[in-house]
Formats: sequence, C-alpha cells, structure tokens
Amino acid sequence: MLTRIGVDIPRAALSLWVMKSAQLLEPLVKLTEELIQNYDVAWADEARVQVFKEPGRKAKRKSWMWAFGGGPPDKFCLVYRYDTSRGHEVP
Repeated sequence: MLTRIGVDIPRAALSLWVMKSAQLLEPLVKLTEELIQNYDVAWADEARVQVFKEPGRKAKRKSWMWAFGGGPPDKFCLVYRYDTSRGHEVP
C-alpha cells in the first residue's frame, strides 16, 4: 500500500517499528490480560500458524496464534498471543 502512494520503506524498518511498538505496548497488554483473567467468564481459541525463520525451530514445526477474550461487559478485552505450544499451560 505504501509503495502505491510513493512511500518506500524497507521491510526491515517496518519490522523494527512493529517490534518496538510491541515493547512499548507491553504494559497495556498486561493490563488487558488482567481484566480478562479477573472476570468470571473468558474464552480462548487457537489457530495453527507456520513461522519460516524462527531461531532454533524448523519451518515445518507447528506454532499457534491464540486469541483470549473476556472481562466485564463494559470493558470487553481481546488479546492475541503467539506460542509454540497448544498445551494447557498456555491459556
């Protein structure tokens, strides 16, 4: 999309921006997770994803993207989390 409007940003720069943004948003994610965990009802779902260049893992190994939702009705929250496991310890 950016290239179509004449903006050329290298992929490495975009990746760095995403990683730095994730670091800055970590306190908000923790707060959101607390809201989900401290309410009576929560839900979770997982989907299989393939990561091609993950340190220490082969590209054919399964990984999972989890979605967790919950919290009070007036403050419903949704958090996504990547994990290499589908085990019960993740949720």
